[in-house]
Amino acid sequence: MKCPKCGSEEVSFIGDTKSENRGCASWFFWIVLAFFTCGLSLIFWLIMLATNKKTKTDTRCVCNNCGHQWRL
Repeated sequence: MKCPKCGSEEVSFIGDTKSENRGCASWFFWIVLAFFTCGLSLIFWLIMLATNKKTKTDTRCVCNNCGHQWRL
C-alpha cells in the first residue's frame, strides 16, 4: 500500500476501538415492547441493561515518512 500524499510504501496500520452507549431509540423500543407484551419482554430488557455498550473498530493507515493519516 502506498501513501496517497508522498507515495511512500512505509505504512503502519492503527486500529481504534470506540465504546458507545445505546441510543434513546433502542430504549424506547424496549419500553414499548414491554408495555404491549405485559412485561414479558422485561427479561430481554434486563439483558440489554447488562450489554449496554456497543463497540466500533476503525482502522486507519499512517505514513511513516510524512505522517499523513487516512481511513482504510
